[in-house]
Amino acid sequence: MLVKGPKEKIGIHLMAKAPVQGWCNTRLAESIGPEKAAKLQEALLMDVLEKIQATEIIANLWIGTPSSSPKIQTYPIRRVTYLVGKTLGGAMTRAFNASRKRGWTRALFVGTDSPVALDAHLAAALNELQEKDMVLGPTGDGGVYLIGLKQSFRDPFSNIEWGGTEVFSQLQQMGKDKGVSMSILPREDDVDTMGDLKVLFEELKKNPEIAMRTFQLLHAWKLF
Repeated sequence: MLVKGPKEKIGIHLMAKAPVQGWCNTRLAESIGPEKAAKLQEALLMDVLEKIQATEIIANLWIGTPSSSPKIQTYPIRRVTYLVGKTLGGAMTRAFNASRKRGWTRALFVGTDSPVALDAHLAAALNELQEKDMVLGPTGDGGVYLIGLKQSFRDPFSNIEWGGTEVFSQLQQMGKDKGVSMSILPREDDVDTMGDLKVLFEELKKNPEIAMRTFQLLHAWKLF
């Protein structure tokens, strides 16, 4: 993955739920069961983490866990922070503040449920963030698969209705209100439902290298 030499100190935050049954991929778990949902989360997390590390950009992994969950996995990344019971907005605020303290001038946030989108647009997003104050990757359901921000923003996540259908529009409006330069990436799919999972599997059949662990898991399960 080719990323232009950094003019700014940019880092990536990977925000992920721990692969714990009953905690992650709860909508999918209604169809495939909590055990498969947790195994899918583990595969997605590892595939996306591998993609991020290929950029050679400094990265942090933030793992949201239920209060009863131990640190069940060792991940191949230097900086891992476990967040017990935090909301997504609260976790992202903590990550954003941490990157400011570390001297980052830009921060890029990604999740685990859009591996095809990240494969297609992660390098472009990092390059865009060198020049723009804000970069957004919208999903078809009104959410986002990627958020890039300069560190001069103050409390950028406090008034966002996370998990709803207005996340992208609310973030975009925030940027417009602040008058910042902005780049909008192509709209892509994320994985919330069985229909989304089927679309992901069909994409991975064309190019399994995008997310090999996830492809192998779905192929073995023969769900479609």
